[in-house]
Amino acid sequence: MRDPDSVRPSRRHSIGSVFARRVARHKGLFIAAAVVSVVQAGVSLAQPQLVSVLIEGFQQHREVIGWVGLLVALLVAGAVLMGFQQFCISLMAENVVRDTRTSLARRMLGTPFSELNRFRRGDLLSRATSDTQLLRQALIQSSVQLISGAVIGVGALVAMAFVDIGLFALTVIAVLCSLLLVLLAARRLKSLAVASQEGAAAYASAIERALSALPTIRSYGAVNTQMSTIQDAVDRTWDTGVRFVRLSAWLTPVTSVAVQASLLLVLGVGGWRVAEGSLSIAALIAFVMYLVMLVGPVGQTASAISALHQAAAADTRINEIEQLEASSAIGPTARDLSRQGAAVHDTTIEFSGVTFGYPESSHGSRATVGATIADVSFRIAPGQKIGIVGPSGAGKSTLLSLLERFYDVSDGVIELGGVDIRELDVDELRRTFSYVQQDAPVLAGSIYENLRLGAQDADDAECRDALERVNLGYLLNPNADGNQNRLGDQGSNLSGGERQRLAIGRALLAQRPVLLLDEATSQVDSQNEALMQRALAAMAPGTTQLIVAHRLATIVDSDQIIVMRDGVVEDIGTHAELLARNEFYLTTARQQRLVAGEWNEDVDLEVQRS
Repeated sequence: MRDPDSVRPSRRHSIGSVFARRVARHKGLFIAAAVVSVVQAGVSLAQPQLVSVLIEGFQQHREVIGWVGLLVALLVAGAVLMGFQQFCISLMAENVVRDTRTSLARRMLGTPFSELNRFRRGDLLSRATSDTQLLRQALIQSSVQLISGAVIGVGALVAMAFVDIGLFALTVIAVLCSLLLVLLAARRLKSLAVASQEGAAAYASAIERALSALPTIRSYGAVNTQMSTIQDAVDRTWDTGVRFVRLSAWLTPVTSVAVQASLLLVLGVGGWRVAEGSLSIAALIAFVMYLVMLVGPVGQTASAISALHQAAAADTRINEIEQLEASSAIGPTARDLSRQGAAVHDTTIEFSGVTFGYPESSHGSRATVGATIADVSFRIAPGQKIGIVGPSGAGKSTLLSLLERFYDVSDGVIELGGVDIRELDVDELRRTFSYVQQDAPVLAGSIYENLRLGAQDADDAECRDALERVNLGYLLNPNADGNQNRLGDQGSNLSGGERQRLAIGRALLAQRPVLLLDEATSQVDSQNEALMQRALAAMAPGTTQLIVAHRLATIVDSDQIIVMRDGVVEDIGTHAELLARNEFYLTTARQQRLVAGEWNEDVDLEVQRS
């Protein structure tokens, strides 16, 4: 899996592309906010003119009550329009985040493991949570500031030019100086924003890794070691964040000083011109009010650019996941697209010359030195029970992963019902199998929710029956149904054997044509294992079973047993046939006390390593 600190996207997205791609589906809200901003800006820009009229009215002792009422009405209207604009922008941002999180979840759940495994789980969670939240905040902040600021800023400048062209020239010089400083700092802000978010992902990955193995870490007294790794990620994130904040904080006062200097210059020059009679006091006050209006947009531009660079960095990281499906998702081959969506009826399974090697991860922890399996061939007829044995690393579990198309073969063909599985609809293919993993994952939630993963329409009575068949009926609180009986995160309130039995109950409830068991009873006691065997034997007639097992007692009654060593099929036969001719199988059986006699010590060492 990839270290987030090493992630350097090949192409970072521009600020404009963030708006173009993310806001496109919700442009109606954006346009509404823009229109309201123009109207609200017009209301605001009219106020200095009204103030100028009022001042002249007071000076000339005219009736001004109507003008006062109009000014109050404009103030109220401006506030209402500002609230509506904020609502449109916030709703647009919420919609963008909803779409983005849905898209990310779909990619993460549907992307092939060969691609998804390049990322650490904590990094994926960081992109789905903190990066999307950062995108939301940036869109709200920057959209409001840039839309309102641009309209009011341009309007104020135009109005100032009409009031007095000389004072307008002084103001433009100050504004251009401040904007130049902002643009010079923009590139640095962008790189710091990317580094900050990648640091946050590294922290999330470190925390997730420690929490997932917390009992082991505490048992070996490695809390301080893990804390050192976490602290390093925290410190690097803090350092980057401080540099980003420092640069952002520097921009605001610099632009503020530039604008304040222009204000003082305008007051000085304007006061002198009022004194000599070339400018009226009403015009000076109106000009100063427009200048004050300009102060906000110029200052907001700096913070808006900072927020947009953060959004662009977040968008780059998010888009890297969103593009996985388009670039590498498993799909059908071009040979027979007509089979898409076709149901699988014939469950004959055949491996023909199958070769596969796991791809090298981005940080080099799992290089493809050689094929994990090589030139594997065998055939399984519908309804057969097939055992698969061999030492660790022999490729036993890999066979099941390839059959499920978690990965695709490097060479050779896997056929189901005489059809290359790459030509079948992936969902239809997987609905053929019930898959029980060795670690038997359990989802946080109710017992019934876990059971119904493969049988959404199963009723409560069927769920209770499945629990009884795997001797887990005692998990149900007599005062609550299965949907109210809650399981902890990753089944933390269940033992390893209980998790495996629950997974087998899930498979029994699904009643699919092919059952794949990967060391599915490795943590189950002998009494419950015998119960599991009876439950599996009572499955629907014609159910095919592929059982990866270390304990030979689990598969001695199999129709055929496949012996795998060093990624190749060493032998295939019945229990009796393998005892008679396969030294590895015989040694394993003797070690497990299935047969009497002495065993070969050299082979026994390999058996122990399995």
